Amino acid sequence: MTTSLSDIRFMIERNVKTTLEDADVVNWCNYVNTDVGMGINIPADPAESIVLTTTDLEYALPVNLKIINRLRLQSVIDQGLDAELRVNYRIYNGNIILPRVCWMAPDTLVIDYYKHMTYFTEIEDVIDIDDRFTPLYTFYGISVAKGNDPLVDPAYLNVKRQVLAYYSLSNEPIVVEGRWR
Repeated sequence: MTTSLSDIRFMIERNVKTTLEDADVVNWCNYVNTDVGMGINIPADPAESIVLTTTDLEYALPVNLKIINRLRLQSVIDQGLDAELRVNYRIYNGNIILPRVCWMAPDTLVIDYYKHMTYFTEIEDVIDIDDRFTPLYTFYGISVAKGNDPLVDPAYLNVKRQVLAYYSLSNEPIVVEGRWR
């Protein structure tokens, strides 16, 4: 199930026993995204594809791109290999700039990346993080609706630490290097 801001609004209203404005809930949820967004990496699903030509060196990146995780060529993937594209590149002004053309025929660049958290505009927007972390939004909304309740703030901070820990551990590649002796 995907949690929407209207679901979060319902949970906040049930706790504070008053009717809330949609704009307030949207603003509170945007604040929460801003508060945790820089500390976590959310994988974009699906990966983005860019069609490469044999002449261009500069291509537009996805708008919500935060960090590039890896680059791959579709022709290599079609051959059954899961190899990263080993080429230096620069990112400038929302574009990826390659130093030289590395392919002889048109190809597709597959970009696995982490995205920025969604900026909410409507009450029917859905959250980016797992549904089990919905209390992050709910506790913040309850705290603000009650006038920064000191009893709710620790609950918000506790869930925030859980979210930061979960996403910092789940996105890092864990590789054990070594050999048998």
